[in-house]
Amino acid sequence: MADVDLPKPDPQAYDAFVRAQAAALRTGDTEPTSRKDWEDRRTRLRGALLAAMGTMPEKPCALEPKVIGTLKRKGYRIENLIFQSRPDVWVTANAYVPEGEKKRPAVLAVHGHWPWARRDPVVQARCLGLVHLGFFVLVVDAFGAGERYTQPKQGTYHGALYGSTLWPAGLTLLGCQVYDNRRAVDYLLERPEVDGERIGITGASGGGKPEHERRGDGRPPQGRRPGLFRRDLPGVFESGMLRVRGVAGSTALY
Repeated sequence: MADVDLPKPDPQAYDAFVRAQAAALRTGDTEPTSRKDWEDRRTRLRGALLAAMGTMPEKPCALEPKVIGTLKRKGYRIENLIFQSRPDVWVTANAYVPEGEKKRPAVLAVHGHWPWARRDPVVQARCLGLVHLGFFVLVVDAFGAGERYTQPKQGTYHGALYGSTLWPAGLTLLGCQVYDNRRAVDYLLERPEVDGERIGITGASGGGKPEHERRGDGRPPQGRRPGLFRRDLPGVFESGMLRVRGVAGSTALY
């Protein structure tokens, strides 16, 4: 049989497909025109967000925090610590603690796509700026990033195929990130230096998205300041965010 020249595949075919799917999902959308419409939409979005997160433990386990080491600096100290978000699931973190006896407002700092996760110089600079302003700062490694990767190294990120290792256990990366951050707030509430009525969260890029997703959680923190992240459906498809964090039903969030 003679060889047959097959047509060359279009390298843009998949991108074109997902863009078309994204456009088709929202073709008939209209903006809410009344307060009731907005409230109904909020209820639907919150339901979709919680469904995309998946199940979470009904009862939180003991945090069992442990301070591994301390770095003393002028006017503050940095604690290397771990706490338990789920039984035998340990979150690596740093606390930036200002000197003084009075209770402080606190900020949970969520890292993004930086090579060294919570220990990256960009993330550390954010934490240092906040502690110099008098905030108690807690910064955590996300699942699969930094010291929470199988073998800690530069360039790991809390997503891609590593995030999919949670699926056989019936978990989602989105749900684990949100729950870890929830337990981080629980940890802040246990610290005697922290004013529990003044807790905020901030993040950028891959840290801005979990910060934004905390809005559907219905619990503290009281203040939120996200940095840049993808929020439109075509952009989410093009950036691959549904691949690294996506679960069934998550397209309903956009």
